[in-house]
Amino acid sequence: MSKIIAFLDVDGVLLNFNEMAIKVINKTYGTNHSLEHIPQNWGFEELIPKDANPNLWWERMPDNWPRLLKPLPYAPEYLLKLQRQGARVILITSLNPKQLPSRIAGLAKCGMKYDEIYAVPYGMKKSDFINPILERHNPRWSFFLDDKAENAFDVAKNCEISVVYTLDYAYNRECLKDIDRRDQEVDFSLRLIVCPNLVTAYEESLKFVPTKSFL
Repeated sequence: MSKIIAFLDVDGVLLNFNEMAIKVINKTYGTNHSLEHIPQNWGFEELIPKDANPNLWWERMPDNWPRLLKPLPYAPEYLLKLQRQGARVILITSLNPKQLPSRIAGLAKCGMKYDEIYAVPYGMKKSDFINPILERHNPRWSFFLDDKAENAFDVAKNCEISVVYTLDYAYNRECLKDIDRRDQEVDFSLRLIVCPNLVTAYEESLKFVPTKSFL
């Protein structure tokens, strides 16, 4: 039995998907957007010229794009600290399963250390993957970190997770406003923690682990 499991998203939590997406958008549409731009929505619509095909940039993403992403600041060190504190690190990434070898290679290239990884096909819920893992490992404590609030809501509602972390970024604002109206069964004041940025989410989850790992 694992005492504590850290379930982590990959794109936007460990690897810099936005930078790759904006590079492809700039090349596709002849734009010159900053690679550090934080999108206002999940489709990067504000970066796409009016009347242009909004899906064309995604169609032009390299097949091996998961291998090409750079690590986000402090991500490799964050994983190492989690493992040193006794957490089992399990990556839950939204991805075409055929691209999982490319994802694994990209993580290795960035020096990312983890214990297990699962590719969740687009359109499927991460909770459907996390629940069987919880049953198999039966941890005393667990947490989930995802930069997408919709995924955080899904896991907080449908999984026996101790704590769920997500980010107060522009692309999550509408979802976060809507959460309280959609479901009152989840005690979000205890289960769902909305952090102002990724570094804070790292710090908060690292504080959570040692308080539980000795129990």
